[in-house]
Amino acid sequence: MQTIAIWVGILSGIVTVAVVVGGLVRWVWGKISEGAHKTAAVFRRDAFRLPSTGYLKTAFAIDCPVAGAEARAERGGVVKGDGLTVRLQDQERSEKGLGVWLTVHNGSSQTYRWFGSTLTCYAHPRYAEIEAALHDGGGHLIFDVYPGEQYTAYYFFPFTPNVRAPKFLTCKSWDVALTFWWARGA
Repeated sequence: MQTIAIWVGILSGIVTVAVVVGGLVRWVWGKISEGAHKTAAVFRRDAFRLPSTGYLKTAFAIDCPVAGAEARAERGGVVKGDGLTVRLQDQERSEKGLGVWLTVHNGSSQTYRWFGSTLTCYAHPRYAEIEAALHDGGGHLIFDVYPGEQYTAYYFFPFTPNVRAPKFLTCKSWDVALTFWWARGA
């Protein structure tokens, strides 16, 4: 009888350890999954379903040795100012508007204030300048980017019925104006 009690105690201890370890593994895996967007090597927009003007601290590699203050508005396009580098990670266009994901990196020794972006569109009878929609919680277009920091933000620009297509996106900050172009000219 005593042997059975000892074995029951041992098995009970093993089950308890297994439950604790299993819970710990699930907790660690959950934390890894939560933070995956912060350290992922490649941007995936499904991992960044942020509200408009929402942003997260990230750590993407932005390797582009040659870039200026203007670039094509395409996935992976990069613009550089005096201290800030901005990558257009992705875009999603519908008849309701245009959503863009931008990663802002400060590679300088000074702090820059980020004011968000403005979208200029072809519209009838003239161009339309569209500000990003603020999310239900109020949203915030302005944040500081300290040396070495990087953030990825999502902006949704709602179209009015007279808007035909995007022309360019201007990124505003204490740095120089940085612009992504869909179309040049007229």
